[in-house]
Amino acid sequence: MNHLSMCSFAKYMISQSNFLAARYVDLSYWLDPESPMPFVLIADFGHKIAQEFESIGEKDWSELVSLIEEGLNSEDEYIETAVATGLIEAIVHVAEPIHGLWPRIDAALGPEARAYADAYRNAPFMNR
Repeated sequence: MNHLSMCSFAKYMISQSNFLAARYVDLSYWLDPESPMPFVLIADFGHKIAQEFESIGEKDWSELVSLIEEGLNSEDEYIETAVATGLIEAIVHVAEPIHGLWPRIDAALGPEARAYADAYRNAPFMNR
């Protein structure tokens, strides 16, 4: 995976989202050039978003939805993949076991994110 493009996009997401900026102040651990952490960081965004969905304000949610859609529509396949298989899949895995949380998140996602999440949730390997 392209470490630099994911590092740049992760930093960009944090710089554009008050929600993420408040939770990721020191990025030295995540963005060390010797580690594959940018992908894990983007997945961690998904965990935090799902875990704290109920407390995310409307403005912060709007920022996050825009950033997620931007990542999914990126011309950089590494960013697109990290947002889809990292961030969105993390949201699904955290939200689904919590009664009633997934439908609320699903309804609030942007169209590209919702389409990816629905395809992922309905994939045969999900054993539904």
